[in-house]
Amino acid sequence: MPPRFMHSSHHIRPATLLEQMVARTMSAAMPHDESRLLKILPFLGVAPFVFGSAAVWLSWPRPFGLEPVAFISSYGLVILAFMAGVHWGQHISGMRSSLSLPLASNAIALAAWFGWLFLDPSWYFLELAGLFVLLLVVDAGLRVSVAISTSSCLTRLQ
Repeated sequence: MPPRFMHSSHHIRPATLLEQMVARTMSAAMPHDESRLLKILPFLGVAPFVFGSAAVWLSWPRPFGLEPVAFISSYGLVILAFMAGVHWGQHISGMRSSLSLPLASNAIALAAWFGWLFLDPSWYFLELAGLFVLLLVVDAGLRVSVAISTSSCLTRLQ
């Protein structure tokens, strides 16, 4: 049995207390208009690419202690894996029953990771661009099969 905290004659599990604290923090930090936030998040996701590219263009030596190319390439890997992981989520949620979607998702994420490990940065960025295009092709196929909405497809395109 988990340890309990005493709180005004009621026993509260630590997880419940933590959940309440997180809920209060999130409700205070998140705007009430979630659709507005969902429109802003894709643009915020592009910010590290813009910052890293500016660092390369302006010849900043080592922002955040990293070479700008390492900064951009590692963030590209994370974003690509995140976007490929969405396809896993669609499969798990039952939107798609075929194994082709999670297999394609794994292949794309692993190709990016191996590229990040073993390719010269110029080749890696070319591979990364191609893999992002491939994700768009998969999304377009999902859109045609009505597995995702037009707004979901456009959000990923941003």
